[in-house]
Amino acid sequence: MMNRITTILGAGAVLDFDFGNLLRPSTQNITEAILDIEVMNYEGRATKLIKDVHDRLQERGFEKQNSAITPYSKEVVNKIHFEHLFHVLEELMSYNSVRKNEWISPDIYPPLAAFCNSDFERNTIEYERALIKAENKILKII
Repeated sequence: MMNRITTILGAGAVLDFDFGNLLRPSTQNITEAILDIEVMNYEGRATKLIKDVHDRLQERGFEKQNSAITPYSKEVVNKIHFEHLFHVLEELMSYNSVRKNEWISPDIYPPLAAFCNSDFERNTIEYERALIKAENKILKII
């Protein structure tokens, strides 16, 4: 019988590894990386849609409601991170497609969309492009 060692790593376990000149896959690094993404809008102009979503959340107080003290530094950290941004983009894409009658399938029609209006209007394709670029950037980092 061979002796074996089993190691179970959590999501943050790799943060202490030496990645050389690669970006460490921390929540903050991933968030900062996707905030720089530019997406072509419907008119063919580059826009920073993900940064716009982040700024809107910040303006509306989301950051203050979701701040936390980190266990390492005891400082309050920005809690608007890439997972929030990705979720909001998915929701905006779904709700926007309903408002503009652009939904592809009734399976993705969010019923609550019938009751929601927004002053944050973009073309649905812009949300889709931002999501695809964010996914690709996140996968490159992790």
